[in-house]
Amino acid sequence: MNDRYRGIYGGRRVILLNPDDIAKAGFKTGQLVDVYSHFNGQVRKAPQFAIVPYPIARRCAAAYYPETNVLVAVDSVAERSNQPVSKSIRITLHASALNVAEGVSAPITAVEKSLHRPDPAPRVRNTKSLRSLVDAHEDYFGTLPDRQKGTL
Repeated sequence: MNDRYRGIYGGRRVILLNPDDIAKAGFKTGQLVDVYSHFNGQVRKAPQFAIVPYPIARRCAAAYYPETNVLVAVDSVAERSNQPVSKSIRITLHASALNVAEGVSAPITAVEKSLHRPDPAPRVRNTKSLRSLVDAHEDYFGTLPDRQKGTL
C-alpha cells in the first residue's frame, strides 16, 4: 500500500520519527527496527519496521494501524470510555536482525518534501483555469509581498 501524502511507497510497516531522534539514536533512514511497547511489566513486540524521517515532535513516533495493534495491551484503556489507548504507548526501538527494508521505499526527495511541506491550501473545486488555483492559493496564503511584510 502507498501513502502518497507522506511519500511512503510499497508498504505500511514503517515508523515515522523525528530526524533529530533518528540521528541521536544512531539509526539510519530505511533501517529496520523492532518496536517494543511497555505497560505494567508487559513487553510486546512488533518486528521489522522501516524508519522514515518525518516532521513529528521530538521523542514521538507514528505508525499505521492495524500493523501496530500488537503493541496495545488489552488492559491499557481510557478511564471513561474503556477504549484502548492506542495514541499513548511507551515504546523502545531496537535494531532488527534484518538490516534494510525490502520493498518499502520513502525516497529521499519525497521525505525531504514532507519535512518542508507547508500547510495545504484549501481544496478548490470545479476550477476552470490555472489562474483560479493561483487566486485560491493567494487568498489562503497571501501574496509573497504580504508574507514578507508579516501581515499574515
